[in-house]
Amino acid sequence: FCFVHQVVVRQPVVSPKYCPGANNSPGYRCETGHCCGETGCCTYYYELWWFWLLWTVLILFSCFCAYRHRRAKLRIQQQQRQREINLIAYNGACNYPSSMLDLSMLNLF
Repeated sequence: FCFVHQVVVRQPVVSPKYCPGANNSPGYRCETGHCCGETGCCTYYYELWWFWLLWTVLILFSCFCAYRHRRAKLRIQQQQRQREINLIAYNGACNYPSSMLDLSMLNLF
């Protein structure tokens, strides 16, 4: 009996990509990116380090702006509450009778 063993060869995850040439040009390998044109290799923008750096900076800046906006909003609300408290206290003090003078007049009658 003859046993035939089939060997499965797995390629590594990061391997150069073979690109066939066009118009009788020899093929070439792309270490990164994808085949582009007859002899060039192109990379997608999301494969570049500066793309992810830009997104990271943009997200951090957005979070910082949202944080500053919330702090400003809370500060304005606190100032409005303080103004309302001061106005209530002022109105209460103004409407309070000048007690001694008014009470002494009532005793005369």
